[in-house]
Amino acid sequence: MTDSVLSRAVEDVCTELRAHAAVCEHSPGDPVAVVRQGERLCLAMLVYEAALMEVSGWSLPVRHLGHFEDYEVDGVADGEL
Repeated sequence: MTDSVLSRAVEDVCTELRAHAAVCEHSPGDPVAVVRQGERLCLAMLVYEAALMEVSGWSLPVRHLGHFEDYEVDGVADGEL
């Protein structure tokens, strides 16, 4: 794989992430659509990770996250959001 393959994988992740957000925002009551788009997003992330590992040897950073409640966003704990 080359950097261009990695760049395409990044673009695919961005496209699927935006599509997932749109489905969740506009059709939150349609579980089939939400899950289907979530699966497309997951596939894009796995393809990205494979390209990333091939090009750089690094894995996807989100694989190493702990529980969400262990993190703060701009000094605000999860329970305070």
